[in-house]
Amino acid sequence: MAHQQNNFEQLEEELDSISSNLKILSLLKLVISFFSPSIIKCWSFQQKGFSGQSAYEHSFMRSILQKMVSENLLEMRISNKGNTLYRIAVS
Repeated sequence: MAHQQNNFEQLEEELDSISSNLKILSLLKLVISFFSPSIIKCWSFQQKGFSGQSAYEHSFMRSILQKMVSENLLEMRISNKGNTLYRIAVS
């Protein structure tokens, strides 16, 4: 019975480790993903508590994102289609 308990505890530790790694990977995916005002608008429309942000004009959101680029909080690039994309600055 003690052997089964040790195996169960070991399994729990491994699952905790996997869960932590998945959370880190999800966070990294957010950090390295590029986004646009359109993506923010679509995302916020689907989220509880953020639906008010979907009413913001693209120009307003773009000005906020540009300000964040000037403060080195975001990085910017141009997509293959010519759209401006942003992501959290990786320093």
